Amino acid sequence: MIATNSPSSSSLLASPIAALKRSRFRGRRSQQCGAAGRACWEALEDRRLMSFSPATSFPVGANPQAVVTADFNNDGKLDLATSSYDDATADGSVSVLLGNGNGSFQPAQSSATGPYTFSLAAGDFNADGKLDLATANNGGVDNNDVSILLGNGDGTFKPAVAYESGGYNAAAVALGDVNGDGKLDLLIANQCDSAPNCSNGASGSVSVLLGNGDGTFGGAVSIATPGQNIGALEIGDFNGDGMLDVASGTGGTLLLGNGDGTFRGPLALGAFGPGIDMADLNGDGKPDLVVGGATVLLNNSISKVQLHKLLQRAQMALKTPIGSMTTVISVTEVGGFHLDLRNSE
Repeated sequence: MIATNSPSSSSLLASPIAALKRSRFRGRRSQQCGAAGRACWEALEDRRLMSFSPATSFPVGANPQAVVTADFNNDGKLDLATSSYDDATADGSVSVLLGNGNGSFQPAQSSATGPYTFSLAAGDFNADGKLDLATANNGGVDNNDVSILLGNGDGTFKPAVAYESGGYNAAAVALGDVNGDGKLDLLIANQCDSAPNCSNGASGSVSVLLGNGDGTFGGAVSIATPGQNIGALEIGDFNGDGMLDVASGTGGTLLLGNGDGTFRGPLALGAFGPGIDMADLNGDGKPDLVVGGATVLLNNSISKVQLHKLLQRAQMALKTPIGSMTTVISVTEVGGFHLDLRNSE
């Protein structure tokens, strides 16, 4: 038995509020659960007892666009960072609210970024143990850049340094090591890849800025994507080859990585939407995608190890050495493969 100063579950359930809720609940649970039994009753009870405290708002910059949580002053307490811009001047900024560790936050400290700051991401770009910030600035056809703010480790940041986004109307930023050198790189979703395409909606782009590990980045290299790309990006290994790929919900595309910071041409996801998220939704160990209005894309990819096993089985079945077989691999769905094994003899 473990001794604790916390109230026991039985004493909590015996509290006046809990008892009142239970008495109200008992009168209805029979008709909701029927013959399903006690497990159903308890599940319903837990759901009805769940609640949140009233919302508490903390002032930040005008027009807030995005928020991230991280420990910006290394005190072990989560802080908040938000991106925003002023409608009248287009000036962008990030606001950092240091956490008190009890769900409350100190007044915001603001740092200037670029015009029309939309998205932001936090990571350690110069390996000094202090979190830095990157923002995507949607400055129209005249000003399209990414702002890098190196952290001082106390919740404040050095002045922003701007990098060209490689497109127009930068809308989202994501972080990942896409060339395997142990340094964080930037990936930017641009609404359009050229000024004319900002008006006709023909194509967007995803840009890669490789990190140098000292807080600076190389020039943007862009890959055109069908349709305008104004939503978030997700980075993950979608085909199990050990190299990071990038998916865009608004662009409706998947870019498979080559492991050196370059990517193959865009593959159609078959779904579009302003938001995108990645998770293993069916417990098979592969990252799946949810796009826009809850369109679910389950990952049916085959890893290199699985592919080699399939080739070995085909070799045994056809009694043909692997070296003398031609393997044609075509993408038929997100991360999925169709194998066409042909005897080259």
